[in-house]
Amino acid sequence: MAFFCDAEGKKWLAAFGLTDEVFAVTGAHLANKRLSPHYPIPFEGFCYASWVLGTLLGAIIGHAVPAQLSDILTFALPALFLALLLMGKRSFAALSAAACGATIAVLATALQWGNFGIVLGAVGGATLGFVLQRWLHPLTA
Repeated sequence: MAFFCDAEGKKWLAAFGLTDEVFAVTGAHLANKRLSPHYPIPFEGFCYASWVLGTLLGAIIGHAVPAQLSDILTFALPALFLALLLMGKRSFAALSAAACGATIAVLATALQWGNFGIVLGAVGGATLGFVLQRWLHPLTA
């Protein structure tokens, strides 16, 4: 129990539950107000529990979903990331990074590069966002 009570233990516990969605929501809340250091762990626990329960529910009743509805639901994950993007930081660098990453991923898909396009889009978009952020807001010495 002492592991979870010290500062390092909480960092490891918080790292266990860190996902794209948790990072985006916590980051959006952090931009608006100062958060307690105790905020992420219960939030991550709730997200993890809902994921486990959703997976269990899907395994139990997933066979009852008609094929037409199943095909439509494939858009759920891209819609989730679009919602997270719109909730996030709306700076020129961030939006340029998102547009660059999406463009590279779509072009790679059109060229039938498979999942490599997603990786290439993520690296390209993140690199552009970093460069633009540093160029527009250089660090002061």
